Formats: sequence, C-alpha cells, structure tokens
Amino acid sequence: MKRVALVLLVVVACRTVPANDNGGSAVTAGATAGATAGAPSSRLAVDRFLAAAREQDLVTLGQLFGDETGPARDRDDRRAFEQREVIMVCALRHDQAKVTEGAASVGGKVLFNVDLVQGSLKATTKFTAVRGPAGRWFVSEFDIVTLQNKGFCRSAGMGKTPDAEALF
Repeated sequence: MKRVALVLLVVVACRTVPANDNGGSAVTAGATAGATAGAPSSRLAVDRFLAAAREQDLVTLGQLFGDETGPARDRDDRRAFEQREVIMVCALRHDQAKVTEGAASVGGKVLFNVDLVQGSLKATTKFTAVRGPAGRWFVSEFDIVTLQNKGFCRSAGMGKTPDAEALF
C-alpha cells in the first residue's frame, strides 16, 4: 500500500503539460503507436522514446524500452513495468532535448548523450540503444541517477524519487 501511494505521489508531482517545441526531434511519440515494437534505427528509438516520455505516452514508451530480446513490457511483471514507466516519464520530463550522434559500443550497442532542459534545470545523460528482433532498435537503459542528481523529477520537499534505482 505504501508503494502504491508513493507511485501515485510521483505521478501527481511530475505531471506536466507538453511544451510546443519538440526539442529538435521531427518525430512524435504517436508516430509509433500501434506500430511494430522498437524503431528502425538506434537514433529513432532514442528520439521516439524521449518524445513518448515528454508526452506521457506509456504505450509508445513500452514499445521502445527493451533489449536484444524485444520490449521489456512483453516479459516483465506488468505492475513492476508500469511503475518503471511512471518513474521514467517523471525523470525524462523536459522542455528541450538534444541528442548527439550515436557512438558504437561493445556488443552492437549504440550510446547517445542527451542534453535535457526542464525549466532552469539542465542535464546530460547517457542512453543506450540495442538491436532487437527483426532488426528493430530499443532503448535498453539511460542514466536516471544523473537526472535525479540534477533535480529532475523533484517536487517541493519531495527529494529524490524513491526506489527509482531499485526498479532499473
């Protein structure tokens, strides 16, 4: 019960209305709704993931968060995955996003630096994209701790998002 109340508090505290500027990405989160899970490229996976988080589009976020085996929503406990999505949306709330060109890494992963702006807050965090089934790309991880340390997903008196690290 305590955890459910905490998740609801995070949802309410981090609720935002999307700004008009889409942070330099020409892709909207709705572009993947109802489509095949993942994205056709690593960069599009990150762009669409950020747009989905910004628009609080949990369906699209669930289609894009995964690993080499496909979307995490298809194999993780539904309740736990939904909690993770709420925390991801809260941490990734932004007014502007700038994604760097990807850099190849070990195991075919592609790393991106993403500059996020949320009001007066600014942070650069790392995203990792991986190729999954049918050559589709997924965001497998991002550095949520850096965002928390910069004040993202905080509300007056709330402090860090509890249990965020435990869910990732």
